[in-house]
Amino acid sequence: MPVFTGFRQECRKLDLFMSVMSKKSDPMMRCAGCGEIFDRTISSAMPFCSENCRSNDLDNWLTESYGLPHEGEGVADRVELEDEDQNDQTA
Repeated sequence: MPVFTGFRQECRKLDLFMSVMSKKSDPMMRCAGCGEIFDRTISSAMPFCSENCRSNDLDNWLTESYGLPHEGEGVADRVELEDEDQNDQTA
């Protein structure tokens, strides 16, 4: 019986914690596209303020205006250079 009592107490603590946190969370946030502050509870295009910002972001990815960072040289280029170096050393 004491195990269930402790479990119930922990559940009540968790419920209390969640209700406090949900009241404190700010519904306002900054748009990832334009930087404007908007209410996230009414936006259908999260994390953007509008469908226009969402579309602009997608367009930037598709036209490669955005990209992931890279080293520059590919693995194939390094393998070719290593093969050339080995051939030069054997000659």
